[in-house]
Amino acid sequence: MKMIDLTLPEWLFLDGNTHEGRTLGNRTVILHVRSATVIEIFDRENEVFKLRGDNL
Repeated sequence: MKMIDLTLPEWLFLDGNTHEGRTLGNRTVILHVRSATVIEIFDRENEVFKLRGDNL
């Protein structure tokens, strides 16, 4: 059996398009693989943000 070197790119852009629809809505999610950092970008024109004290 031949070994295949499978590597992931350093950055992944996730869009959430699945058989269940756009599960991420108007968000773009960026994943930095090496550090496992997740960055979410929201579309300000389409979303309303409410900060609750229990979430801070």
